[in-house]
Amino acid sequence: MKTTKTPVLSLGDTSLDSAASYLAGVMMHFKIGFDYVASDESADRFLQEDAGYQLIILSDFPADNLKLSQMEQIVARVRRGAGLLMIGGYNRVTAKDGVSVLLEAIRYRTRSEASSCLFTEEGRDVLLAVGGYGLGRTAAFTSDAAPHWVGGFVDWGNKRISCDIAGREVEFGAFYAAFFNNLIRWTGRL
Repeated sequence: MKTTKTPVLSLGDTSLDSAASYLAGVMMHFKIGFDYVASDESADRFLQEDAGYQLIILSDFPADNLKLSQMEQIVARVRRGAGLLMIGGYNRVTAKDGVSVLLEAIRYRTRSEASSCLFTEEGRDVLLAVGGYGLGRTAAFTSDAAPHWVGGFVDWGNKRISCDIAGREVEFGAFYAAFFNNLIRWTGRL
């Protein structure tokens, strides 16, 4: 999906008419411009040297869809001041070469430079970690933005927000929307 102002590149999830619709709905509601690449598409035309994205979101985007040179380019962009938000999922990409938030197969650990902000109920696993790398900001939300992983978190907040995404109405709670809006804006300095 292409919007007029595109400070965000959102890579991942199956399509805008399924899991990706929740995060896309938040961005549309808060008027955050974004380009979207589904998890079964190539990001080549979006990951050009001259692309001026302030934030790159990797959400259940298969590692095999990114070339090593593209991963290195993302790391270099963060070092120069862009943000990187990684949202956990089945096909998560593992951060490489110095990004402050390292993601592992099932459980997440944070590097000493990152701050673990939220933990699971048991307190063993990190749910949200934030940090910096070079001039950029990094964040990892280790669940998902869609209800198949995050469950009732999508309904957090008494006020309901509804958006039309790719011909599908998506509804979520106002506090859920505010959480992801704030996370996106903080990480990308939007």
